[in-house]
Amino acid sequence: MTPDEKAANANPNRPTAEQFLAAAKVADPAVFAAFLLERIGMPTLPTSHYPDWARNCANKVNTALFPKVFEAIENDALSPAYSTGVAFGMMTGAQSRAGELTAALPADLPAPTDDQIQAVWRWLYRGDAETATQAPDGDLIALEYREEFRRIENSLGPAELAQLHQGVADATRMIAGENKATETTKIYSVMLTYWRVVDYVQSIDRLIKFLRDVLGPNVVGSDPKRISQLCSRVGKSFRRPGRPRKTTST
Repeated sequence: MTPDEKAANANPNRPTAEQFLAAAKVADPAVFAAFLLERIGMPTLPTSHYPDWARNCANKVNTALFPKVFEAIENDALSPAYSTGVAFGMMTGAQSRAGELTAALPADLPAPTDDQIQAVWRWLYRGDAETATQAPDGDLIALEYREEFRRIENSLGPAELAQLHQGVADATRMIAGENKATETTKIYSVMLTYWRVVDYVQSIDRLIKFLRDVLGPNVVGSDPKRISQLCSRVGKSFRRPGRPRKTTST
C-alpha cells in the first residue's frame, strides 16, 4: 500500500462502507462477535477459517471485554431478548469504530482490489449479499437488518424490551473499550482485530513495531520477551531470527 493509498483509506470523508470494506482485508471487527456468539451457544458466524491462536486469543479478550455477557450465562440470565441486543449492539459498536480500522497498517500491505472488496461484502452478508439493501448514508448494517431489529423491538413486552436495550447498551459500551482495563487486553484486542496482519508479518520484531504504531510505546513497552510470551500464551509462534540453516548435499 503506497502512502497515498494509505492516506486515502484513512480519509474520514470517505463513505463508512467504502472505508470499512477497504480496511476489512486486514481488519476484522466481526471476529469478536463470531467467537463470542459461538461460546454462548449462538454460532451464527463461521469460525472455522480462523487460526487456532485467534480462538485462544478471542477467549481471553472476550472474557475481559464482555464480563456482563458471561455473568448472564453463569446466572442463566442470557435471555433471547438480551442475546439479540448484544448481537445488534456488537454490530453497531463495530461500525462506530470503522474509521479507526485503517490506522497504523504496515505500509507494504497491498491495497484491496475491487474483487476483494466485493468478496468482503459477500462475507458480511453471505446468502443475503445480493438482496441486502445498503443505506444511502453508507450505513454498514443493511436496511433489512435494522427493520428486523425494529420488528423484534416492537413485539416485546416491557420486561423483555428492557433486556433487549440492556444487551445493546452492554455491547456498545464494551466494544467502545469500557472494560479494557489492562495493557495485555489492549494488545490482545489489536492482535485479534488484525489477526491477518499478525500472520502476515511473520516475525516478532515486525509485530512489535506494528503494535507500537497502533497502541504506542507506553502500552507495548520495549521488551520483546514480553510480547513473545503473550503470543506463546495463545499459541502464536514466529520464526527465530537469523540466517536459514545450511544444508549439505551428498
